[in-house]
Amino acid sequence: MGKGLKFFYFLLLIFIISSCAKVEKTVNINSYSSLDSLLSAMTYVDDSLVSQLFVQNFDDSIRSMDTEKRKTLFINSMLSNILAVNEDIMTLRSELDVLQSNFEKNALSDSQNERLDELFTKYRCDSADFECLKSKINIFPPSLILAQAIVESGWGTSRFAIEANSIFGEHFSNGAEGDYIEASGSDIKLRSFPSIKASVESYCLNLNRHRAYRGLRQKRNEMLEKNKLDSFKLCEELQSYSELGEEYVEVLKGIIQSNSLLEYDDFVLNKQTEITKVFINKEKSHSE
Repeated sequence: MGKGLKFFYFLLLIFIISSCAKVEKTVNINSYSSLDSLLSAMTYVDDSLVSQLFVQNFDDSIRSMDTEKRKTLFINSMLSNILAVNEDIMTLRSELDVLQSNFEKNALSDSQNERLDELFTKYRCDSADFECLKSKINIFPPSLILAQAIVESGWGTSRFAIEANSIFGEHFSNGAEGDYIEASGSDIKLRSFPSIKASVESYCLNLNRHRAYRGLRQKRNEMLEKNKLDSFKLCEELQSYSELGEEYVEVLKGIIQSNSLLEYDDFVLNKQTEITKVFINKEKSHSE
């Protein structure tokens, strides 16, 4: 085969790969209330499929909405991001299976070795302790994540959620890396995130590796062996998430029950829909 023909096939291959790649669309809107028509048109398909529309941030216009509309938009804004994070976690578990297989065959590449070291460090596991990694890299039911997001952010109306996508009340400790937002009249700092999804990712990582939630992970993993996660029972392992202790557990259970959040545990992302990122232009919103 001549060099010219080889180059032609090379370009054709690149074109095919590029054509198959998922194209992301970006949409900018002026207020949170503008999400109403956008989400109602794109979010739900066949009652259990969620379109790949990812709201990136909140805006203080959510505070002026009537209660039912605020609840609907908040859940819709969170749900696709939650499902995406759970998918990422499952993808990581698949990657871990490959890494463990190559480790046992003594066939790890340098980059795979580095990746394993990164995971052992990130999830606070001893080197080569794959059982530790597997117990920590796993999903949480959307209903549980939604319930904590609702309680900790006040349905997205808290200053921390609006200004910093700090949805789950994660504290920023001295010496930690990343951005933070300070509470008014207090030394308390909460983690700040560039997007809603980033906040969900950090929340899941916190539950998956912090020693305070060891009981939660153990109960979660036992449930997954039976292929059924129970948010009500998992809530019982979250006493230490809040100073309210047992009262906090009951609040979460009440939120799940009163808002029928369990139905979202069976929802999945519809991969046939276009990936769309929605940004709320806060500066323009505030100037109008």
